Amino acid sequence: MANGFEGVRFHDLRRGAATFFLMADVPDAVALAAMGHSDVKMLRHYQEIADTLKQDAADRMNALLGS
Repeated sequence: MANGFEGVRFHDLRRGAATFFLMADVPDAVALAAMGHSDVKMLRHYQEIADTLKQDAADRMNALLGS
């Protein structure tokens, strides 16, 4: 593939898109439609939990626990 995408597979692009949908808080139904999946299980297979999402979850827990 040209333009700086050497070594990038279609699977990598799908994984990236699914992860960006997750990070952008896009509803599952919209992400499913955009990705062409019919099942949330497949969507979850492609999504990666980015460090920023982990940090956000930890911050929210701290806020709930009053820390």
